[in-house]
Amino acid sequence: MIMLQFIRKYKISIEKSLMLFDRIITPILCYGSDVWGFEYTECIEKVQLTFCKQILGVNMTTTNCAILGEELGRRPIAIKYHMTCIKYWLKILRMDKARYPKICYMKLLELHNVGRLITWATSTCELLSRYVWNNQGVGNDDWFLATIKQRLLDINFQKWSSDLVEHSKMKVYRSFKGELEMEKYLMSITISEHSIVKI
Repeated sequence: MIMLQFIRKYKISIEKSLMLFDRIITPILCYGSDVWGFEYTECIEKVQLTFCKQILGVNMTTTNCAILGEELGRRPIAIKYHMTCIKYWLKILRMDKARYPKICYMKLLELHNVGRLITWATSTCELLSRYVWNNQGVGNDDWFLATIKQRLLDINFQKWSSDLVEHSKMKVYRSFKGELEMEKYLMSITISEHSIVKI
């Protein structure tokens, strides 16, 4: 990966490397997610996981929850593309009835309601229903988005916690690691000070 070569050449810290990933790679991975973002996409999550393992210089077989949650305090990219999809759905709801996106959505919703076809409206409604929502109204937009995002974060934290319990290798680690945040010692390490694992 060219970005990893750049990071190593200029001795960029792990913290700044992750910032570069978030600002350069993540937007590319999430491009168009307002349309497809209702679905969890494993190949996208794998990009972040591989990058994190490479900048830490660990083996590709290292436990995933130990890298993303325990050492780097990273969240799944799914949170971002799910939110993008939900924001687009909310934008459509607020559109004038004469707008083409709104007309299309209402047609898709009709097909969804009669159960004749699985549409974008179907998939988006299923995404929303996972987070305890079953209406076509949301009240205050900011409150609604903040609530959904917090729900996504809470579910991710619960999954991370259960993963720690399931992995026997994490027994000692989970006794003192209780928060999803980057370990402070990593903030002072530059990539050039240790190897980057090649795939």
